[in-house]
Amino acid sequence: MYLIGNTADYSYQIYIEEENIMAYVISDDCVACGACAEQCPAEAISEGDGKYVIDPDKCLDCGACADTCPVGAPQPE
Repeated sequence: MYLIGNTADYSYQIYIEEENIMAYVISDDCVACGACAEQCPAEAISEGDGKYVIDPDKCLDCGACADTCPVGAPQPE
């Protein structure tokens, strides 16, 4: 499966082997800043009750959320 998209700064194409996908989860360290949701190419992150949450069915395991989080809350499941 390929995910192809564009942001204001770049275009991307990501190849995903579906059987190897391991979703990220957001820990209680989340400060609800929303930086992770803005960077998620799959739009898998939404605001939850006091912190952001990742939909494991949409998560591509790309790590964009972890790379942008100021407190390191997103972690591989």
